[in-house]
Amino acid sequence: NSILMAGLFRSAVVLETGELVLFGGDRTGRPFVRLCTDDGSSFVRVACGRRHTVACDDRGRIWTVGDNKYGQLGHETNSAGLGRVDLKDYDCVDVACGWSHTIVLARDSASGSNVVFGWGRNDKGQLGTGTTNHQFASTRLFADIEAGIESISCGSEFTIVVDSTNTVWGCGWGEHGNLGTGSTEDRLELTKLQGASVSKMPGYGTTRLAVE
Repeated sequence: NSILMAGLFRSAVVLETGELVLFGGDRTGRPFVRLCTDDGSSFVRVACGRRHTVACDDRGRIWTVGDNKYGQLGHETNSAGLGRVDLKDYDCVDVACGWSHTIVLARDSASGSNVVFGWGRNDKGQLGTGTTNHQFASTRLFADIEAGIESISCGSEFTIVVDSTNTVWGCGWGEHGNLGTGSTEDRLELTKLQGASVSKMPGYGTTRLAVE
Protein backbone atom coordinates (compact mmCIF):
# COMPACT_ATOMS: atom_id res chain seq x y z
CA ASN A 1 0.00 0.00 0.00
CA SER A 2 1.05 3.59 -0.62
CA ILE A 3 1.95 5.91 2.30
CA LEU A 4 0.87 9.56 2.31
CA MET A 5 2.21 12.34 4.55
CA ALA A 6 1.64 16.11 4.53
CA GLY A 7 3.69 19.05 5.81
CA LEU A 8 3.06 22.80 5.81
CA PHE A 9 4.11 23.44 2.20
CA ARG A 10 4.90 19.92 1.02
CA SER A 11 3.25 16.50 0.73
CA ALA A 12 4.89 13.16 0.04
CA VAL A 13 3.76 9.74 -1.13
CA VAL A 14 5.67 6.45 -0.93
CA LEU A 15 4.38 4.39 -3.85
CA GLU A 16 3.92 0.62 -3.84
CA THR A 17 7.00 0.54 -6.09
CA GLY A 18 9.07 2.02 -3.25
CA GLU A 19 9.55 5.34 -5.04
CA LEU A 20 9.04 8.71 -3.33
CA VAL A 21 6.82 11.38 -4.91
CA LEU A 22 6.88 14.97 -3.57
CA PHE A 23 4.30 17.71 -4.15
CA GLY A 24 4.95 21.42 -3.55
CA GLY A 25 7.52 23.02 -1.27
CA ASP A 26 10.15 23.94 -3.84
CA ARG A 27 8.56 27.18 -5.16
CA THR A 28 9.11 26.14 -8.79
CA GLY A 29 5.51 25.40 -9.69
CA ARG A 30 6.30 21.82 -10.70
CA PRO A 31 3.31 19.56 -9.97
CA PHE A 32 5.42 16.78 -8.45
CA VAL A 33 8.90 15.30 -8.22
CA ARG A 34 9.56 11.54 -8.34
CA LEU A 35 12.67 10.37 -6.47
CA CYS A 36 14.40 7.03 -5.95
CA THR A 37 17.67 5.94 -4.37
CA ASP A 38 20.78 5.33 -6.46
CA ASP A 39 21.10 1.68 -5.42
CA GLY A 40 17.62 0.25 -5.86
CA SER A 41 16.36 0.29 -2.27
CA SER A 42 12.69 1.02 -1.56
CA PHE A 43 11.28 3.69 0.71
CA VAL A 44 9.11 2.45 3.59
CA ARG A 45 8.64 5.57 5.81
CA VAL A 46 8.35 9.30 5.13
CA ALA A 47 7.75 12.51 7.10
CA CYS A 48 7.32 16.12 5.96
CA GLY A 49 8.45 19.33 7.61
CA ARG A 50 7.73 22.88 6.55
CA ARG A 51 9.89 22.65 3.41
CA HIS A 52 11.88 19.46 3.91
CA THR A 53 11.23 15.73 3.65
CA VAL A 54 12.84 12.80 5.46
CA ALA A 55 12.44 9.19 4.31
CA CYS A 56 13.59 5.78 5.51
CA ASP A 57 14.35 2.92 3.11
CA ASP A 58 14.04 -0.85 3.51
CA ARG A 59 17.70 -1.07 4.52
CA GLY A 60 17.17 1.17 7.56
CA ARG A 61 18.86 4.21 5.98
CA ILE A 62 17.79 7.87 6.18
CA TRP A 63 17.40 10.10 3.09
CA THR A 64 16.57 13.83 3.16
CA VAL A 65 15.66 16.50 0.61
CA GLY A 66 14.56 20.15 0.66
CA ASP A 67 15.34 23.30 2.62
CA ASN A 68 18.29 23.19 5.00
CA LYS A 69 18.40 26.64 6.64
CA TYR A 70 18.63 25.16 10.15
CA GLY A 71 20.37 21.89 9.33
CA GLN A 72 17.12 19.93 9.13
CA LEU A 73 18.53 17.72 6.36
CA GLY A 74 21.34 16.43 8.57
CA HIS A 75 24.00 17.31 6.01
CA GLU A 76 25.68 20.45 4.75
CA THR A 77 23.69 22.01 1.89
CA ASN A 78 20.22 22.52 0.48
CA SER A 79 19.34 19.58 -1.71
CA ALA A 80 17.32 19.38 -4.92
CA GLY A 81 18.04 15.65 -4.89
CA LEU A 82 18.24 13.06 -2.15
CA GLY A 83 21.08 13.14 0.36
CA ARG A 84 21.83 10.43 2.89
CA VAL A 85 22.36 10.83 6.64
CA ASP A 86 24.80 8.31 8.10
CA LEU A 87 23.53 6.73 11.33
CA LYS A 88 26.49 4.32 11.38
CA ASP A 89 25.44 1.09 13.16
CA TYR A 90 21.83 2.13 13.66
CA ASP A 91 18.83 1.24 11.49
CA CYS A 92 15.90 3.61 11.07
CA VAL A 93 12.61 2.48 12.64
CA ASP A 94 10.55 5.67 12.22
CA VAL A 95 10.91 9.33 11.21
CA ALA A 96 9.12 12.52 12.30
CA CYS A 97 9.48 16.18 11.32
CA GLY A 98 8.57 19.51 12.85
CA TRP A 99 8.64 22.62 10.72
CA SER A 100 12.43 22.72 10.68
CA HIS A 101 13.67 19.84 12.83
CA THR A 102 13.96 16.09 12.32
CA ILE A 103 13.59 13.25 14.82
CA VAL A 104 14.55 9.62 14.02
CA LEU A 105 13.79 6.51 16.03
CA ALA A 106 16.54 4.00 15.29
CA ARG A 107 17.58 0.56 16.47
CA ASP A 108 21.06 -0.56 17.49
CA SER A 109 21.86 -3.40 15.08
CA ALA A 110 23.98 -5.12 17.75
CA SER A 111 21.85 -4.85 20.92
CA GLY A 112 18.42 -4.37 19.36
CA SER A 113 17.68 -1.43 21.68
CA ASN A 114 16.01 1.76 20.45
CA VAL A 115 17.81 5.10 20.30
CA VAL A 116 16.75 8.56 19.11
CA PHE A 117 18.63 10.94 16.82
CA GLY A 118 17.71 14.49 15.88
CA TRP A 119 18.94 17.53 14.02
CA GLY A 120 17.80 20.94 12.77
CA ARG A 121 16.22 23.96 14.40
CA ASN A 122 16.29 24.09 18.20
CA ASP A 123 15.38 27.65 19.21
CA LYS A 124 12.44 26.41 21.30
CA GLY A 125 14.28 23.39 22.68
CA GLN A 126 12.49 21.03 20.28
CA LEU A 127 15.54 18.73 20.19
CA GLY A 128 15.63 18.45 23.99
CA THR A 129 19.39 19.03 24.25
CA GLY A 130 19.13 21.47 27.15
CA THR A 131 20.22 24.36 24.90
CA THR A 132 18.75 26.41 22.04
CA ASN A 133 21.63 25.63 19.68
CA HIS A 134 20.66 24.32 16.25
CA GLN A 135 22.14 20.95 15.29
CA PHE A 136 23.52 20.61 11.75
CA ALA A 137 24.39 16.91 11.96
CA SER A 138 22.75 13.82 13.47
CA THR A 139 22.87 14.07 17.27
CA ARG A 140 21.98 11.38 19.82
CA LEU A 141 19.01 12.52 21.92
CA PHE A 142 17.18 11.44 25.10
CA ALA A 143 19.81 8.89 26.16
CA ASP A 144 18.91 9.44 29.84
CA ILE A 145 15.40 7.98 29.42
CA GLU A 146 16.16 4.61 30.99
CA ALA A 147 12.96 2.89 29.83
CA GLY A 148 13.84 3.48 26.18
CA ILE A 149 11.80 5.34 23.57
CA GLU A 150 9.16 3.35 21.68
CA SER A 151 7.47 6.02 19.52
CA ILE A 152 8.08 9.59 18.32
CA SER A 153 6.01 12.49 17.00
CA CYS A 154 6.60 16.17 16.20
CA GLY A 155 4.51 19.31 16.19
CA SER A 156 5.59 22.54 14.54
CA GLU A 157 8.33 23.35 17.07
CA PHE A 158 8.02 20.63 19.69
CA THR A 159 8.61 16.89 20.09
CA ILE A 160 6.59 14.21 21.89
CA VAL A 161 7.89 10.71 22.66
CA VAL A 162 6.53 7.65 24.48
CA ASP A 163 8.80 5.27 26.38
CA SER A 164 8.42 1.53 26.97
CA THR A 165 6.42 2.13 30.19
CA ASN A 166 3.86 4.18 28.21
CA THR A 167 5.07 7.39 29.84
CA VAL A 168 4.67 10.43 27.56
CA TRP A 169 7.41 13.08 27.41
CA GLY A 170 7.70 16.38 25.55
CA CYS A 171 10.13 19.21 24.83
CA GLY A 172 10.16 22.44 22.85
CA TRP A 173 7.50 25.08 22.26
CA GLY A 174 4.88 25.25 25.00
CA GLU A 175 3.14 28.59 24.47
CA HIS A 176 -0.31 27.10 23.98
CA GLY A 177 0.02 24.25 26.47
CA ASN A 178 0.99 21.92 23.63
CA LEU A 179 3.45 20.02 25.87
CA GLY A 180 0.83 19.09 28.45
CA THR A 181 3.11 20.09 31.34
CA GLY A 182 0.56 22.29 33.09
CA SER A 183 2.29 25.50 31.96
CA THR A 184 2.91 27.50 28.78
CA GLU A 185 6.70 27.55 29.15
CA ASP A 186 9.06 26.15 26.55
CA ARG A 187 11.02 23.13 27.75
CA LEU A 188 14.64 22.64 26.64
CA GLU A 189 14.73 19.05 27.93
CA LEU A 190 12.24 16.19 27.91
CA THR A 191 9.57 16.74 30.55
CA LYS A 192 6.97 14.21 31.69
CA LEU A 193 3.44 15.12 30.68
CA GLN A 194 0.90 15.58 33.46
CA GLY A 195 -2.28 14.64 31.60
CA ALA A 196 -5.44 16.72 31.28
CA SER A 197 -9.16 16.54 31.92
CA VAL A 198 -11.00 15.49 28.78
CA SER A 199 -14.64 16.57 28.53
CA LYS A 200 -17.31 14.06 27.57
CA MET A 201 -20.78 14.75 26.20
CA PRO A 202 -22.99 16.95 28.43
CA GLY A 203 -24.27 15.02 31.44
CA TYR A 204 -21.40 12.51 31.37
CA GLY A 205 -18.89 14.43 33.49
CA THR A 206 -15.17 14.41 32.71
CA THR A 207 -12.37 11.90 32.64
CA ARG A 208 -8.66 12.33 33.17
CA LEU A 209 -6.12 11.23 30.61
CA ALA A 210 -3.51 9.23 32.50
CA VAL A 211 -0.06 9.74 31.02
CA GLU A 212 2.20 9.58 34.06
